[in-house]
Formats: sequence, structure tokens, C-alpha cells
Amino acid sequence: MIGRILGRKRILSDREAELRAREQELLSRLARSLEHFGPDVSPDDLKRFQEAREQLTGFFLLVVAGGV
Repeated sequence: MIGRILGRKRILSDREAELRAREQELLSRLARSLEHFGPDVSPDDLKRFQEAREQLTGFFLLVVAGGV
């Protein structure tokens, strides 16, 4: 329905979808790197990283929902 309202088949353009996928991949790679360091990474740093990931996802949803 949203696509019909905006005159598009998708919410994100190809470029936007590619950028979002790259961002998610980079965040996943960083998460794996942090896990690799194990006890050398403070729990506070891990918590802040996870919060940042959640905020980015939430921001994306807010922009998409707010754009309608």
C-alpha cells in the first residue's frame, strides 16, 4: 500500500537498500570483532555498541514510518 501511495514498488531505492545492507554488514563484522576480543572488551562498551545498533535500526523504522 505504501508503495502505491508513493508511486513506487519499494520504500527504498536500489542505492538506499545497498547502503543499508552495507551498514548492517559492517555492524555485524564489528560485532564479531568485539566478540573475538572477549574479556578485553568491557561490558559497558558492548552495551553501548548494542544500543547504537538498535538506535540505527529504530531510526530507519522511524524514517520509513514517518515518511508515510
